[in-house]
Amino acid sequence: MPGADREPGDSGAPAAVGAAEQRDAVEIVVVSPDPYMTYQPFLPEAAAGSISPRHVVVPLRRVLPHCRLVIGEVREIDHESRTARVVTLATVETGSEAIDIPYDEIVLAPGSVSRTLPVPGLAEHGIGFKTVEEAIGLRNHVLEQLDIASSTRDPALRDAALTFVFVGGGYAGVEALAELEDMARYACRYYHNIRPEELTFLLVEASDRILPEVGSEMGAYALRELRARNIDVRLGTRLESCENRVALLDDGSRHPARTLVWTAGVKPHPVLAGTGFPLTARGRVRCTPQLRVAGVEHAWAAGDAASVPDLTAKRRAERHGEVKRGAEHESDRDGGASEGDHRSGDASERAAHRERANPATPEGTDGPPGASGTPSAPGERASRPAPSEAADASEQAELPAELPENAAAMAGEDAGARRSGEGRVTSTGRTGRAAEPAPATECAPNAQHAVRQARCLADNIAASLTGRPLSDYRHSYAGSVASLGLHKGVAHVYGRKLKGYPAWFMHRAYHLSRVPTFNRKARVLSEWVLSGLFKREIVSLGSLEHPRAEFELAAGTERRPHAS
Repeated sequence: MPGADREPGDSGAPAAVGAAEQRDAVEIVVVSPDPYMTYQPFLPEAAAGSISPRHVVVPLRRVLPHCRLVIGEVREIDHESRTARVVTLATVETGSEAIDIPYDEIVLAPGSVSRTLPVPGLAEHGIGFKTVEEAIGLRNHVLEQLDIASSTRDPALRDAALTFVFVGGGYAGVEALAELEDMARYACRYYHNIRPEELTFLLVEASDRILPEVGSEMGAYALRELRARNIDVRLGTRLESCENRVALLDDGSRHPARTLVWTAGVKPHPVLAGTGFPLTARGRVRCTPQLRVAGVEHAWAAGDAASVPDLTAKRRAERHGEVKRGAEHESDRDGGASEGDHRSGDASERAAHRERANPATPEGTDGPPGASGTPSAPGERASRPAPSEAADASEQAELPAELPENAAAMAGEDAGARRSGEGRVTSTGRTGRAAEPAPATECAPNAQHAVRQARCLADNIAASLTGRPLSDYRHSYAGSVASLGLHKGVAHVYGRKLKGYPAWFMHRAYHLSRVPTFNRKARVLSEWVLSGLFKREIVSLGSLEHPRAEFELAAGTERRPHAS
């Protein structure tokens, strides 16, 4: 049979692993823009220096040894002729035309990309937090700002260098802010003229609370924790502009800042618009409960890119109703709302007013505020456009989610279990992380769904090749965990609420169990142990962003290092 091609996305890698179990009968082609997938939940720790960047990524060639990996991006899909047009590194280098890769089955799992808004100055000065490159670039940038502040006599420049603005109060924004604030204040001990209290950290969130995924009580605790650390959290507030390195908020305040981190949401990968497949109003591929593309044979989708019916929504809604009735009963006994509810009331009304004026969701087009993107992993047997790698960014993965990290283990299991089909399969993917949505009719774009959908999709493709019945995708939510910096965190798991050190420990233990391959697990664990014995590394390697700068200077091109 002709080959299928898959592109990178949130469910790609796990799906590819599942299809790899059919390797004697099919050929699996994975199309990915990078030769690795990113474990997004570790991006905040990588930015803070707790984990080396190379340990946040997993090499696809190692975990998918029986798949053909094509480094490139799917630009167009012609499902009538069953071909995917792919731009590879070679075609870019030579200026030649894109190549066509034929397929029998195609899996779309390109994941998501950062969702930006038309905020003046954002494109010029904003910094994303969805890839390992962005995380390490942000770390270098923050340390460079400390260098600038310590060496200038201009008070305005110094204040701007020591002001750090984060937009978005979901997992990605809160975790990135908390880890970098920890790192920056620690680094101040090595600067003779910068005191930790001189640093200004500002979190801007359009809704009336942060971390909605962990529940109102844990979200209120996280808010108190951040404010106790002198972090200025502005709820019910939006960024109006950031021109000339000045963050202007809709409450009228102005904040000169040389650092603006944008974590205010994700959207489906733009490549989906060129597939010809049915899309929802939010740009996701319409799917059946079996993860087939609705109305299209031999096409599948999963992860952030897929709009999959949530078959557990009714049951979850009933459970939410019971919890709500119980909460109302407790409220009557306690005499009213909690302190956090009173404090956020005015902000909530202001946020609701602004939301009516501007319906854009603060955290992303496909989920509640705070829901964020997903990490990347190759998919199953299919062809999909290749986006950039994984998180939210991450936002954080829910506990039961099994991320692409398990790809290697999965590839080795039951290799002969599903071999009666034949054909060529292509796939690529990403895996996401985010939080559980409120009861809805479609699955939210998060890691918990992405990884489980990948496994279901792999089984269903194998079943379709062998004439067996397909299975519906169903998912039960277990909980969420989030880090608030070193030794601090919040968790809401199976109805239990944890905070502080226990939540932080659970956060690390869970993600250590999910990071792919024993090799990565051992390296991450050893780094954590060593970081507990020795001091935190605060070295900036910003020069890596311009590796030829010194040579060009020596060659007489007059290029000199410059601060970002």
